Amino acid sequence: MDHSPETARKQFNTDLEKSLRNLYDPVELRKSPIIGWLNLEVKDDPAVSLRRAIVDAILSLKPAGRIPAEAQAQRIYQVLTYRFIEQTSQKEVANDLALSIRQLRRLEIQAILTLTDQLLVRHPDNRIIGNRTDPNVPAILPVNTPEITSSVHTQAHELALLRTSLEKEEIRLFDLVDSVLHISEPLAAHWKVKVEIKGGLSPTRVFVDPVTMRQALLNIMTVAMECASGGILQVSLLERENFVVISFVPVCPEEQVTPGYETWQDALHLASELVELSHGKIQVASEGQPWQVEVTLPRLERIPVFVIDDNTDSLRLIERYLDGSPFRCLGISEPARALKTAEEHHVQIILLDVMLPGVDGWEMLGRIREHPLLGKVPVIITTILPQETLALTLGAAGFLRKPFTQEDLLQILTQQLDAKAKE
Repeated sequence: MDHSPETARKQFNTDLEKSLRNLYDPVELRKSPIIGWLNLEVKDDPAVSLRRAIVDAILSLKPAGRIPAEAQAQRIYQVLTYRFIEQTSQKEVANDLALSIRQLRRLEIQAILTLTDQLLVRHPDNRIIGNRTDPNVPAILPVNTPEITSSVHTQAHELALLRTSLEKEEIRLFDLVDSVLHISEPLAAHWKVKVEIKGGLSPTRVFVDPVTMRQALLNIMTVAMECASGGILQVSLLERENFVVISFVPVCPEEQVTPGYETWQDALHLASELVELSHGKIQVASEGQPWQVEVTLPRLERIPVFVIDDNTDSLRLIERYLDGSPFRCLGISEPARALKTAEEHHVQIILLDVMLPGVDGWEMLGRIREHPLLGKVPVIITTILPQETLALTLGAAGFLRKPFTQEDLLQILTQQLDAKAKE
């Protein structure tokens, strides 16, 4: 069984989310593994102690001073307070914070990760990075290692702070790597390393926090440069399905001794934590294999929304509405070609106008529902007619009454993605 701190922390985070949803249910709280993780079973009432520990940790995340309402730290504190301490519904919190349900859920996930680190920092006696042992539940780290425990606690606290200040943005992969190479030029000169980059012309973009990602890549470069001392460091940008990979491969002179495997682990552990903040991962060569590191990041792909509307002004409006969003407009004004085009582009969501020439939207909806490849694609009916009930009974997944706003459009598209994710 994997007892690494990383695996244990992930399990703690999963257990914490369940405990948050049962915060005021003492029967369920007494079953929570968090009681064991935090060594609360010795308390008179472990359920009450767990609730108090969680609430106190949330309150400790309240930003000090004049922090803008839209700041990430403020948002995380608000989500944890409203959703779990005050038990407010997702819909109400989303409305109060001017977020879509999908955006709120993402923020919830990030907030719970932050709370995980905060609880571990506030309870140094815990069984993940603590130094107590139990005959049945051994500590993850060795006992009597205060210097290790202190170091891990410091890292956990720093990572908790980083999660509250993440500012993700869309960035071209090459630009990200190029900035890292520019910063590390003096390091290359120090180790007499020539850096070769491959795949630099790719327009592939990623959605990451550039600050933490640059630090992670610089951490990797530091080790890679030493491994390639006097030789060449090959940095490759690769595309694999829905992911992109940054590969670091040192080509050393034959007499060059590569740093030991333990050195790799120690130097790359924090880089791995930083990459995970942007939903990426690091893969290091196995012990005994030539030194190589791959950083895998999800590729930014805008989701195609297939719009069937014979009004070109409407198509242009929807295209403007979706500009800068996670969606892109794929419009067609000729209903006769709609099904074939939708099939060719593997569409995920369809916006269908009712007033179409030759065939109305209701008949088109029926054809889509019966289509072997498009039958399960959610269709949103758009019309000036007050026919929401008819649309839903005929198999539409949603309804937008024209004229609709950009907010209305993005909200219903996000809802459809959320629904598909739960299937």
